[in-house]
Amino acid sequence: MRTDVEISRNAETTEAFTIYFDEIKSGAQMIILWDDMKVGLPITIVEDAPAKTKKN
Repeated sequence: MRTDVEISRNAETTEAFTIYFDEIKSGAQMIILWDDMKVGLPITIVEDAPAKTKKN
């Protein structure tokens, strides 16, 4: 999978490569921090219809 994201600059630097998740209304956002860079990758949760089961 490949996606385009915006890279922003932080006022503070993060020495250790860091990944964490922020909860948002319809899913989450994966945040990647390193040095003075910050990348946010949105993750959307799509709710499917209930699964149908087969009777044998």
